[in-house]
Amino acid sequence: MTHEDELDACVPGRMADDRRAKEVMSLLGAAGVPICIMRAGQGLLSNPQLAYRHRFRWTDHQVVGRHACHAPAHRMSATPALPTRAAPCLGRHNQHVYQDLLGFGENEMAELLANGVIMTENDALAAPGQ
Repeated sequence: MTHEDELDACVPGRMADDRRAKEVMSLLGAAGVPICIMRAGQGLLSNPQLAYRHRFRWTDHQVVGRHACHAPAHRMSATPALPTRAAPCLGRHNQHVYQDLLGFGENEMAELLANGVIMTENDALAAPGQ
């Protein structure tokens, strides 16, 4: 990258002071440098540039409730790739996969469940920590 050393000398490696970070972002942005303050967690959700780019979509999950999901960085007009639902819980599709797709019988499924090889969604939701 051109002028990387000069930039490193001007910008501190870690900016704990949010006001200072905003000042540096303003100065570099005015000079034509693409820049964004990177934050963790909730700060990302309130970032105006990420909001403008629709970087997060909200979904409802049966365990964690309403939460933000990363939307794809790319945009396609004819085939929008947006999260339409939350991720499934562990075991959610086991019956369909093992019985319908793989052809396991009820006895085989019962054995897998009894031996703890697989679980149902209800088992996963009842597990400690859920």
